[in-house]
Amino acid sequence: MKKLFGTVETHYVDGFQYKTVGSEVKLVIIPTSGGYYDAQRDAYFYNFTDHLGNVRLSYSDADGNGVVTGDVVVEECSGGNCSSYIIPGEIEAISNYYPFGMLLENHNNQANSSNVYKYKYNGKELQESGMYDYGARFYMPDLGRWGVVDPLAEISRRFSPYVYGNNNPIRFIDPDGMAAQDTFEAGVEYTGQAAIDMFNAISSFYGYSNSSNNGFPSFNFSYIDPGGAAGTGGGSSLSGWMQSYLSSPPDDHFNQFGQYLYTDNKATNNIVIDFQNPITGAINTAPWLSKLLSDYKFDKSNYSVLTNIANYYATQAGVNMNNLKNGSTSLGIANYHFESGKMVGKVYSFNGGKFKPDALMSGNFETQVISIMVGNGSVSELLNDKYNMISSLGHEGGTVSHLTLNPKTWIDGVKAHIKIYEYQMQSQVYKFTTPLYKQKMRDNLIGEQYNYKTYGPTK
Repeated sequence: MKKLFGTVETHYVDGFQYKTVGSEVKLVIIPTSGGYYDAQRDAYFYNFTDHLGNVRLSYSDADGNGVVTGDVVVEECSGGNCSSYIIPGEIEAISNYYPFGMLLENHNNQANSSNVYKYKYNGKELQESGMYDYGARFYMPDLGRWGVVDPLAEISRRFSPYVYGNNNPIRFIDPDGMAAQDTFEAGVEYTGQAAIDMFNAISSFYGYSNSSNNGFPSFNFSYIDPGGAAGTGGGSSLSGWMQSYLSSPPDDHFNQFGQYLYTDNKATNNIVIDFQNPITGAINTAPWLSKLLSDYKFDKSNYSVLTNIANYYATQAGVNMNNLKNGSTSLGIANYHFESGKMVGKVYSFNGGKFKPDALMSGNFETQVISIMVGNGSVSELLNDKYNMISSLGHEGGTVSHLTLNPKTWIDGVKAHIKIYEYQMQSQVYKFTTPLYKQKMRDNLIGEQYNYKTYGPTK
């Protein structure tokens, strides 16, 4: 795809941006998970975004000293005459917005007017026309309206097909210009306070400070390896932990009792069970005992470890814990083997759970029980991913789930299951689940759609 403005062509290739002026083509932007790399200036920049995806702050650490500073105003006086000048800092841009996305006048700072990175409100690219490109449509932030009709207007009949975010841009976003999406989805709340809490947690974990220099924030951390500019080629490089952090979300750690400990900075998204010294509280005193959730062996002595972990994520999935039996998730357990292709063994229950072969979890409206399946002491590897876990719990007990819908007949149950899958797949959490998990959910949905089409009521 390309954009032509005057004599300048901008080409977009899998997130990379090239500009063509005359016959010269130059790479200008390489996107990263945490910001972007400016190829023309040979510098990494990092973005702080809020709960709506708005880029609020872009910064670098060009000198590699581990401290990001703002502009410094220097005043010099001689013979009663004073003059001042500014030493540019490492804050590239500060952006503040009206609710519908227009930039606040006199409340923004763009250090480099030639900056080629134009992504602002909702993380979308600000065009030369003043509109934002959302993919399906262009958005006019000064009016809070789209330039064309909503292509999916029939699913939002209560609102004008031109309004943005159901006229509530504090809560709703529209990721691709197709339909508004609630940022309070599947029980996962994305609020300004949540963004602040997340930043404070990261700051505390890595020892950042929020001291300021003339009103600008200063963050003490090493995003850039000090030795990045060494060597024949020169240039900056991401430090090892930041490379890991930007590549994908980190792991969640729990102790041997299923109590949440912390979130690390590794390049995976796993649920990890560590050993915590019960006397001193020290973590990882026996690192060889740390296991992924899918590798942990569960039996009657530690079933509560799994339910405690599931309960931690259930609250994030929008499950009303007060309605669950004993205020907790449950387990459906089976120890089995196969004889002549037939499953043979014994089935057990923990806290009223019921085992179902080939299921990750199941929810029962009558008993208000969410059962997590444990086969031969292990859970499915799919549940080792925390977003898979949250999405599954939301499917069974969230806002639209097996615990909230009560079909009376089998075919009504099929119809309800289709509704549950569709709601699950529209959630914010579902976007972060693994490809294998998404494929399994799609296959299940297709199967239910086939059942309803084949056995449902005739038109």
